[in-house]
Amino acid sequence: TEVREGRFREDLYYRLSVFPLTVPSLRERTEDILPLALHFVALICRELGRPVLRIGKQCTQTLQRHDWPGNIRELRNVIERAAIMSKGERLRLDLAMAESPSVASGASASTTNEDHLYTDADMREREKANLLLALRQANWRISGDGGAAELLGLKPSTLAYRMRTFDIEKPR
Repeated sequence: TEVREGRFREDLYYRLSVFPLTVPSLRERTEDILPLALHFVALICRELGRPVLRIGKQCTQTLQRHDWPGNIRELRNVIERAAIMSKGERLRLDLAMAESPSVASGASASTTNEDHLYTDADMREREKANLLLALRQANWRISGDGGAAELLGLKPSTLAYRMRTFDIEKPR
């Protein structure tokens, strides 16, 4: 169709169509996402001259849930952006994927309103709710792989301090 409509050279088509290869999109092969991400992290960290960043459990889940309309190029770009922006020894996808145009979660358009002003009490309530959500998702584990501190991008001591500040205790 593209050749017929003059947007693709016919001779180039015949050069490329010697042996057609069909490769499914990245969203159709989620089992390839983590190995590719690990490869890109190692490669990019080496290029940046920094120690290889670790990819936590939550980070892996985020990568596998994403649709990847840009396929492997998008994955590499997100990993590179995260490696540049991450501090410490863990990859922080939240810093990189927020800028990705293809990240279209249902919450992004409906809950973030730049014109809405929150009071200090509203912000504290939201922060407490966010801490509780992270603690529940981590099964009340504060530190380590998949712990609430990792999910929130905080040091475990900072999370413990905030839990005391908000009077949050593990349910019995």
